[in-house]
Amino acid sequence: MNLEERLVAPLECAAGESGAAASLSVHAHVGLDALCACRDAWEALAEAAEVGPFQRPGLLIPLARELYSEDDAPVPFLVEVREQDRPIAFLPLIRLQRRGLDLVQWLGEPICEYGDMIADPRADRAGALEAALADKKALAGVDVIQLRKVRADAQIAPAFSYPGAIALEPREAPYIALSRYPTLDAYHATLNARSRKSRRRARRKMEEAGSLSFTVLKPGEEAAMMTGLAIAYKKAWLEAEGLASRTFMAPVNTRSLMAMAETPGTGCRVSVLKLGDAPAAIEIGFIAGGDYLSYLAAMAPDHIALGPGKIQLEETLVWASGENIRRFDLLAPADPYKLGWAEDQIGVSDLVLPRSLAGKLHTALFLKMLRPGLKGLFHMVPRDLRRVVAKKILHG
Repeated sequence: MNLEERLVAPLECAAGESGAAASLSVHAHVGLDALCACRDAWEALAEAAEVGPFQRPGLLIPLARELYSEDDAPVPFLVEVREQDRPIAFLPLIRLQRRGLDLVQWLGEPICEYGDMIADPRADRAGALEAALADKKALAGVDVIQLRKVRADAQIAPAFSYPGAIALEPREAPYIALSRYPTLDAYHATLNARSRKSRRRARRKMEEAGSLSFTVLKPGEEAAMMTGLAIAYKKAWLEAEGLASRTFMAPVNTRSLMAMAETPGTGCRVSVLKLGDAPAAIEIGFIAGGDYLSYLAAMAPDHIALGPGKIQLEETLVWASGENIRRFDLLAPADPYKLGWAEDQIGVSDLVLPRSLAGKLHTALFLKMLRPGLKGLFHMVPRDLRRVVAKKILHG
């Protein structure tokens, strides 16, 4: 029996009532066709809850179609909580086998940011969350629920206090609360003089090198092409620094990001700063629910010394202000350059819920000890040697 058959078998018996409250029932919709059948109800709930882009079917369904098309790929499924036949919550997930364990992760891994439960703001969201995570049929046989990048204000955040729950890799995500400022000039006035001077100097250097132009692309062929170029820029920078990223380790991830940039309805926006006719800096972002997520920023290797990233980010902020974006999210981690732009931060952690003895051992030995140790050891390696390893990882 393959993974999808193992997942579907117990769920065919899960259409009745279950969960923490008698008035709530939990249902699981397995596979892409089942997710598509739920799209309208899922989108309606996402709109009502004003959730971010990585909880919306307009992004997650086409992303899942790209990411999980191989025979041995993770199985996407959607946990739905109903109250008297009315959907009040959705939990978009995948199920996969790794190191002999059955794992559950966010739908959209390893590309997504800020996974969360989509919940009706009028409903008992705590009860819906408890019902979804406690349902023994929907999550039958799962060893570990491992949900990365959960924000402190997420609907699923109360699960951090569940018995046995573990928070891993705590970090901070800087963001700019644009809604706080009546104008963009009012925001700029909060920046320190050194930061403003640095940006003026970068702009002057760029203008001396040639003419500047800036545009923000909606999903389409050109946006996809610029996304592919941004990824190439980013991989070149990572390799030069002796670093690696799981987002770029598999070609399917690159193809998936390019598909997001080409597919209408994903909320993707690609901002491009050109020096002359050549892109000097590119940013891939996503918008939804009044938020803009600055997902990936990259500079042309031969223009890095001019600091085009500062100008590109400044221009994207001007655009976001004109689009009535309330929060411009620079995402975790809180790198020093981000803190030069943002006063506010929000906590982000990985939520781990072991559900079996094997899952508890995996969490204690691998997730809490071995993996952090290996990361620390990698960064202790001299940069020249790291470059060799990074090139192998990034280019196969």
